[in-house]
Amino acid sequence: MSAPAAPPQLQTRKPTGRVSYPLVLVEGGEKSGKTTAAVILSSSGKVGRTLWFDLGEGSADEYGSWPGARYEVVEHDGTYASILGQVRAAKAEARRAADAGELPTVLVMDTGSDLWGGLADWAANRARGRRKAGPDDEVVVSMDLWNDAKARYRRVMTELLMFPGIVVMIARGGEVAAVEGGRPVEGKKDYKVEGHKSLAYDATVWLRMDRTGPPQIIGARSVHAGIRPGRDRPEKVAATEADAHLLEWLIFTKLRYDPQTADVRDLRPTTGGELTAEERGSAAASTAEQRPAGVQRQANRSAPAHRTNQPDLQLVRKFAVAVAEADSLERLADALMSVDAKEKSGALTGGGAAHVRGLILGRRRALGFASEKTTLQLLDLLKARHVTDPDEQLIAVTRISGRNDLESTLALTEAEALTVIAKIHATGADVDLLTGGPLPPGVDPASVPLLDEGQAPAAENGPAA
Repeated sequence: MSAPAAPPQLQTRKPTGRVSYPLVLVEGGEKSGKTTAAVILSSSGKVGRTLWFDLGEGSADEYGSWPGARYEVVEHDGTYASILGQVRAAKAEARRAADAGELPTVLVMDTGSDLWGGLADWAANRARGRRKAGPDDEVVVSMDLWNDAKARYRRVMTELLMFPGIVVMIARGGEVAAVEGGRPVEGKKDYKVEGHKSLAYDATVWLRMDRTGPPQIIGARSVHAGIRPGRDRPEKVAATEADAHLLEWLIFTKLRYDPQTADVRDLRPTTGGELTAEERGSAAASTAEQRPAGVQRQANRSAPAHRTNQPDLQLVRKFAVAVAEADSLERLADALMSVDAKEKSGALTGGGAAHVRGLILGRRRALGFASEKTTLQLLDLLKARHVTDPDEQLIAVTRISGRNDLESTLALTEAEALTVIAKIHATGADVDLLTGGPLPPGVDPASVPLLDEGQAPAAENGPAA
């Protein structure tokens, strides 16, 4: 018996006490001055470039005539891939400015309400597509579709939370009917910020605007703001200097933000990671105990990849019907996610899952989408060019293909995928596939493989190998 592994060593460090780059939530009712406050911040001599994301408002150009305003409107096409790509490009510019000792970059999102609202509509439209429902039909959005929307929202917010500059998130807010037990309560009102439920939680400081009264600081994650959660009421802004430059006062005076010493928020999301040795041993033992002896002996022998055994047949048949009826990539993707879940839960064996995946690939080809071989070739090429994140891959493929309606890199036709592959090979090793500009600092162009003459991809004349 081997000796037990030594326990891990405790690792600690002292807190820096530095103020992080802030994310300022500015919310309130209509015409309460939310956007105006952000416009005036752009005129401050304490900030550098202000990059303005107009989402669902359409007022960015008009506010440019405000005296002293000096922001730039970020161009995007309204799609998730385009918005995320531009947020990441803005983040890279803010990082460059910070490293060069320039004044802090400001990113304005007007509005965060529309950011989440658009993703919620995307989930609802996908649900309608599954059920072939009309635009006015009520549909129940399943949890997997909500999870997809939440994951996209979280990716954008993670970029904003780790932005090396100032982020101003504008949102709508106001009184709504109170709801208890799923029913409205007569005569009772609640206040609600329109957006994802975690928006206020993510903010460094939460500012509420009002047409008829002074702004209020609802809460702040700050040692210096002087608002004690659970004890102090929202603080009405009464400082004289805030009358003309509200956000400048809030950020630089109230929060004591100093761009020379500020740190990016140390976000380290918890991930499942790989199974530990102990877990692998427990899982193997549990599986062996749950299987009948005959099935266990069969599992120990090498079997063809697509063989299914009796418990799988009914589930495989159901999947086969669903795949045959699928008329879109979205429905095939839903089927693939369901297969993965069934396999992980043990309801579907590896052989059954492999068989269904083969059916899905065959249906993809029948619907005209790129073959598995071409798709894998494209994904491998993107990874070789340092584009490894799935969202970044979508951004790169959207830009290169010119298809702004893409929701997945798997939605390309065979011809489109081959064209993207050829364009990537024809792009210089010193070009960033995400932006079309130079590679970011730290990436060595010499590590990017180039296409040798005669290796250009060609269309396949048959099914994928």
